[in-house]
Amino acid sequence: MKHYKINWSPFATNVLDAGEFDLCTPDGTPVDFHRSNGGFVLVINSKCFETSDNIQMSYWMNQFEIGGLKKAQP
Repeated sequence: MKHYKINWSPFATNVLDAGEFDLCTPDGTPVDFHRSNGGFVLVINSKCFETSDNIQMSYWMNQFEIGGLKKAQP
């Protein structure tokens, strides 16, 4: 499996669609992302980032280069 970069933005890949991906950091660390009380929660290595702002969450996800996993091509 290989990490691929995702451009998070309300105008690109929206964080509302993050549940469709197996999220991780570039080094393969799994990421927990979920919705809570109308907001967004991102947990990376026990650090929690929480906001109700789509743009703020997109910023954090881009800052930490949160991407998805895909199989390596043969």
